[in-house]
Amino acid sequence: MGVGRWIRRENAVTFPLSPSTFLPSFLDLLTLRLAASGGSIDGHAASALVAAGFTLLQRSAALVRALDGRRAGVLLPPSPQFLVALGAAEGRGALLLGWDSDATTIADVVRTERIGVLFTLADAVARLPAGTMRVLLDGAPRSADVVVPDAERRSVDLGSHFPLTVEGDATAPGRDEEGLVTYDDGTHRWISHSHRELIDGGRRRAVSLTPSDLDVDPAVSWADLGAFLDTGLGPLLAGARLRTRRGEPRLAGAASTRVS
Repeated sequence: MGVGRWIRRENAVTFPLSPSTFLPSFLDLLTLRLAASGGSIDGHAASALVAAGFTLLQRSAALVRALDGRRAGVLLPPSPQFLVALGAAEGRGALLLGWDSDATTIADVVRTERIGVLFTLADAVARLPAGTMRVLLDGAPRSADVVVPDAERRSVDLGSHFPLTVEGDATAPGRDEEGLVTYDDGTHRWISHSHRELIDGGRRRAVSLTPSDLDVDPAVSWADLGAFLDTGLGPLLAGARLRTRRGEPRLAGAASTRVS
């Protein structure tokens, strides 16, 4: 899709992913809508995080091959890296796994849900099935490590993406293509959600936001669609500044999100 070319620096300086200055007439991918929102996570602009994801995809041929006809798996807590992973999936279906998922669950999902690569952190490596390609985002949005089975681990420089602007019609509906895949506890099935559904759901949540701070349960997981809409997507689409840590390193499986 090459959506990275749709981002440009302010003052008409072309974004380095592509010499093209073409911009879309509308923003119909979830990641583009988030990039255009003006929101941020832990002080990182959403536009910069998405751009880092686009850069990762453009600079890793192995990642492009791994995603050909397959989904991306996202095994991350609420964090800036979450948007980097969605950007690197570039509009393809990104399946969201709970950060505390055990090794058996992860292996079953990789085997049955067409997962070509897992975006995660170094702390989760011991839980990943052998032979699975993974992208470690501990250094994101500055860098990422692409680990291909039986190949050399490669560090990818994601560059610096400040300041950025995204132009387009933010009122247009999203695409009907698969955007995210989440697990439904009621039906015990993985459910596919289109960009249109996600953008609509996020916009409905954004309408109810107030200027005051919104504290969320520390155990919130963005693998849960409702939690993601309420504490991630909705606030970000409204331009909120999210904070997912309060000075101390976050323990595995725990997060704290504030909208301000």
